[in-house]
Amino acid sequence: MLFGRRNQLIGLDIGTSSVKVAEVIDSPKGSILKKFVKEKVPSDLFKDGEPQDPDYLSAIIKDVFQKNKIGNKNVAMSIGGYSAIVKLINIPASEDEEDIQRNVMEQAEHYIPFDISEVNIDYQIMGESEQTQNQLSVLLVAAKNDIINKYALIAQNAGLHPVVMDIDAFAVQNIFEYNEPDVENAVLINVGASKISLNIVDRRKSVFMREVAMGASQITDEIMSLDSSLTFEDAEEMKLTFSGNEKVSTQDLEQIMSSVASEWCTEISRALDFYYSNNQGGRVGKVYVSGGGSCVEKFKEELASVIDAEIIPLNSLQVIHTEKSGYSEEEMEAIAPEVCVALGLGLRRMDDK
Repeated sequence: MLFGRRNQLIGLDIGTSSVKVAEVIDSPKGSILKKFVKEKVPSDLFKDGEPQDPDYLSAIIKDVFQKNKIGNKNVAMSIGGYSAIVKLINIPASEDEEDIQRNVMEQAEHYIPFDISEVNIDYQIMGESEQTQNQLSVLLVAAKNDIINKYALIAQNAGLHPVVMDIDAFAVQNIFEYNEPDVENAVLINVGASKISLNIVDRRKSVFMREVAMGASQITDEIMSLDSSLTFEDAEEMKLTFSGNEKVSTQDLEQIMSSVASEWCTEISRALDFYYSNNQGGRVGKVYVSGGGSCVEKFKEELASVIDAEIIPLNSLQVIHTEKSGYSEEEMEAIAPEVCVALGLGLRRMDDK
């Protein structure tokens, strides 16, 4: 069956503030978002980006699938870039797969700071190197086995079958390429709850990636620090609605958001300066921002002031039909920035590498 579900996966984005699930199905008129679910998780469930109670997290995910009657148990998942090493390398050109694999493994040992037996290594040939003759450009990805196994086990204990393990930034790149097929060069910045990923795409190839342990939860923490009686839920509500109360003024909120946004932009600017200083070629003219934190207006204003580029909100639902999702157009517009990873995963297929 041409448009059957046999090859389709459910996008499962396990974040530090919520679990997001996206079911994207193929149809003759294109991709359809059949279901999207966002389930908040307790603020103390993660520490330094790592789940502290995997069994409880599995129970949350299992409940999401059962309550929303999601029958497909094959999932695509992702981990943060800080849990993996992503590096563009050159190896001697060869048409022999065994030679390529051996050369990749030899190069990998130079970039991986721990025992090679402790990591899962994957790679993708990007083409001939433009800088060096008789060399292949290869995207190397290495992630520690214990991290991969931990997330795979969380899914398995929820009754799911993990098929693809991706990187968050690559999932964002996937939805970007799907929605912007004519844009070949861009900087993709995804601001999540606890991390910001930066991915530079050159001719539709990832050439540089950086991730920093910052995110929208900083704003929540700063708001809570203003008054000890504020709960996490109170601070989240103030952050989302940008409205204060008798304890926290709108001016306080504006100052916090401005300060945090400035920190984010400083790190982003440093990463871009590092890339440009080590690579020939012009600066990328378009920056696409996504993730819940990208909705902070102060962030977009500050980013536009520190980098010479057009700042564009990544519309993850630009070409995906959403009429069957159960959400109104206004609701979909509101959540579009934070569904990028889940949607990028939901577009993966069983035979993806």
